[in-house]
This record gives sequence, structure tokens and C-alpha cells, in this order.
Amino acid sequence: MKNILLFATSNLKKEEEIKRIIGNLDNFEIKFLNELEAKIEPPEENGNSFEENSIIKCKYYGNFFREFYVSSEDSGLMIDFLQGAPGIYSARINSLSKDEEKVKLILNMLKGVPFEKREAKFVCAVSLFEPHGTIKVFRGETKGNISFEPRGKNGFGYDPIFIPKNEKRTFAEMSDDEKDSLSHRSKALLKLKEYLVEQYNKTHIGL
Repeated sequence: MKNILLFATSNLKKEEEIKRIIGNLDNFEIKFLNELEAKIEPPEENGNSFEENSIIKCKYYGNFFREFYVSSEDSGLMIDFLQGAPGIYSARINSLSKDEEKVKLILNMLKGVPFEKREAKFVCAVSLFEPHGTIKVFRGETKGNISFEPRGKNGFGYDPIFIPKNEKRTFAEMSDDEKDSLSHRSKALLKLKEYLVEQYNKTHIGL
């Protein structure tokens, strides 16, 4: 019988990325909140870092589904010129809900700033709450610069204005596979996958 790995997200775009990146995981069946009959109000994300917010969500849902492995993530964009903003408020900056509005706000805040001073990084913290209560956190980062205008139709969030280091295209101009090979979320999720494979093998060969 397979273990259940529940990803605590209702964001369909993130769900698509997780499915692509994690793929088939031996001995685990992957599920998402949208697939569960139980509808649970999300917790308040009042942490001071991506890691803290990720753990808050992970523990919250883990206490509802104690027989599952529960994973959650928190991610965002940090811009050097803006002293790390929008950071942990990336998804809810100025109470804006639409990606286009948030992108426009960031570009306005960087108006007149030259490209070399538009350095930024995407950060992702993925937490895992195991059935016996252990919590693990995995971090991924991708450095780059902010473009002068939105470019590309792929991806979501701030992808149309983020150009990874040593690239000329934004994330939104890349294919899914190209973005996954560079993204912060992919780096963190692959660390989670590696941990689960290693831990499961240890458990079942008596180490």
C-alpha cells in the first residue's frame, strides 16, 4: 500500500508544476487539496520568512491528516533595489489579487532603474510534515534580473518580468521544461523528492 503525499496548495498553476517536477514517486501517491472532499479554511500566514510560512501551512494541514505525508511551499520574489521586497508578501502585495496588477506595480516601483541594478531572486521553501511529526524544510533559489516590461505568455505570477542569470528570456518566454530546469521551485521540490526516496529506502532495508 502506497503512502499518501499531500501537497497543501489550491493554486492550480503550482499544482501543474509540482506534478511535472515530482513526477511518479515510488511508494507514494500524490494528492492535492482540491482532490479532497474535506474543505478546510487555510491558515493565517504570519511568519517572517518563506520557511516559517511554509512550516505554518505544513503543520496546520498535517494536524488534519496525520496519516499522510504533508508538504507545503511558500515562495516569492526578492528584489535588491527594493530591499528584498515584495518577498514574503509577493502573493498579496498591496492586497492585489491579479498577477498583471502585481507585475505592473513592481515595474512602476523600478521605473528609471537601470538593468544592472534590477537584480533579484526567486525563493522557494518547501516543508514536509511526516506522520511521526518530523518537519523538514528544503530551499531553492534562482538569481536573475527584472525586465523593463512583461514578456511571454507561459508561467504565472512574476514569471513575465524575471530573467534568470545568464539568460535573455523571461521565465514566461521559456517552455515548461526550460523553466523547470532553472526554477527555485524545482530546486526545492527535487530536494524533497531526493529526501523521500532516501528515507523510504532506509526505512525498508532496516537502516
